[in-house]
Amino acid sequence: MKAKIIALTSFIAAVYAGTTSAQNTGTNESKTENTNYSNLFDDDLSEFAVMKLDGGLFKVEDFDGNNVTDDVKALKTPNKLDLLFYEQKSGATTICYGFYSTETKKNKWLECRIVPGSTTGLHWTLSNDFKSFYIIQNGAYLDMSMFKLKTNPSNPDEYVVQENGVDKYVLHDLKGKYPDQFYPLELLNQ
Repeated sequence: MKAKIIALTSFIAAVYAGTTSAQNTGTNESKTENTNYSNLFDDDLSEFAVMKLDGGLFKVEDFDGNNVTDDVKALKTPNKLDLLFYEQKSGATTICYGFYSTETKKNKWLECRIVPGSTTGLHWTLSNDFKSFYIIQNGAYLDMSMFKLKTNPSNPDEYVVQENGVDKYVLHDLKGKYPDQFYPLELLNQ
């Protein structure tokens, strides 16, 4: 239910912002007939909402208001500000930006964003100092001692991720990626 309220609030705000007043020979006209309301919904808005509780705890509900807290595996992202969680039943990986910020209020529902899907089930992120990277799977960090990063000899804009010494994954356009964002980790030979 909370996620529905967040989505409805976002929709109402978008409709309100989308309504414009036009000056036409001294009269005000409201123009809404050409607005495509399907474009007003945020495509990456998750079907989950999260509430920050006391003691670093949280509560997660789905779009229908079902408490799914026990079905999620969660972790604090490397920037120590965001909550990333994996909901086991749906297989969705979701992030709540700023969850651990001291400015985020407790006992208030927060919107979450969908992390782009991954065919491998793996996601990667760069640390905010660009000195290290992390790989997650199903809401848990993987042991990074198994992974090594090297430049792709056939394409200097790509990096190959070795798993246990074997070239296995590829990171496309690493220079165009941002720290503390999660990206799908793709197989090398896709």
